[in-house]
Amino acid sequence: LNVSRARREAERRRTALFSKVVAPLPMPREAGYSTHSVAGSLCRTQDSEARLPNRDELSSIFYNKLLLDIPATVYWSSSFVDENGAWVQDTGSGYQMPQGRKNDSRHVWCVRR
Repeated sequence: LNVSRARREAERRRTALFSKVVAPLPMPREAGYSTHSVAGSLCRTQDSEARLPNRDELSSIFYNKLLLDIPATVYWSSSFVDENGAWVQDTGSGYQMPQGRKNDSRHVWCVRR
């Protein structure tokens, strides 16, 4: 009985958490590995409402990585540094870096509202 109650409470907390942040797409969560210019279209192939997360959303996803079972790698964000680069999030270290060149390939994690 206590195990069942604990599971319900954990699910309630998880639901409350994701009602306040951007919810990741159902599996498969990772859309692939691509350049920044292709990343958005990879998201839309999963779901018509899917998109690349911005810097703040990626940060929120990183801080909840244990709940989401996110592998440690580098992901694109939709936030641009300048015309040649975009921000990336390293889910292993937690660092966000403005050095992502749009022609480099990175992993793509999609979200939807």
